[in-house]
Amino acid sequence: MTGLARLRSQVLDTNLQALAIWDGSITGDVGGTSSVVDMWQRYGVATDRVDPRPGTRRSPSAPAPPSPAGKPGRDTAGDEPGFQYAIRAMLFADAVGYSRLSEGQIPLFFEHYLGAIASYNRVSKHSPEHIETAGDGMYMVFDDPHAAGHYALELSELIAGRDWPALGLPAHLSMRIGLHCGPVYIGRDPITGSPLYTGIHASRTARIEPITPPGQVYASGAFAAVAAARCMEGLRFSYIGRTQLAKQYGALALYHVKRP
Repeated sequence: MTGLARLRSQVLDTNLQALAIWDGSITGDVGGTSSVVDMWQRYGVATDRVDPRPGTRRSPSAPAPPSPAGKPGRDTAGDEPGFQYAIRAMLFADAVGYSRLSEGQIPLFFEHYLGAIASYNRVSKHSPEHIETAGDGMYMVFDDPHAAGHYALELSELIAGRDWPALGLPAHLSMRIGLHCGPVYIGRDPITGSPLYTGIHASRTARIEPITPPGQVYASGAFAAVAAARCMEGLRFSYIGRTQLAKQYGALALYHVKRP
């Protein structure tokens, strides 16, 4: 809610003003009034407070005492045996032009295209906590949306800046990237034993990537809102509009992720 309000204020070129109807009590519950007011104060949102108790007055820009709320993004309400339920940032990426490679270019693709990504991962400051690959597709999970956004932009720039013909690959080879933020189930794949990050929000991220133009990074409104609420530096979000996702998955508000 806070992130969407900040994004809207930027579109309207106006200031963001928060209003809290709050008696000042601190419960420590994540998402409760005290934790929201505490977040507003930490991220510089101008806040007016109205105390609903009889005989009290409106208190402009009243600071909230430190809230003992738990770690952001953790919610045990949806936990199931063998699974943790937590909010994560997710990235799906796909190589544009892979299906048109010749048989002889496939080994070159894995050596130079995926090899470049592997080399980047070893030095990146924005490492994912989980990576899955399938052919030319990649699924990555991040604990920090800020890291996911910067990783996506740097990865897109890495692929766009390569001289692919010099490596025996087509000049049109590029990448499209989709970002989303939401709750996922974290556990183990019962067949392979590998870590598993799954749920409807992982599927939603996978439906953003195919409709992203080559060479660009698209993010869901949820991802953009989280980034805006936390005042993440180095990321700019341009509203695209409600867009039909791949495989008739419905329409979603999408943003073009860029550098400022």
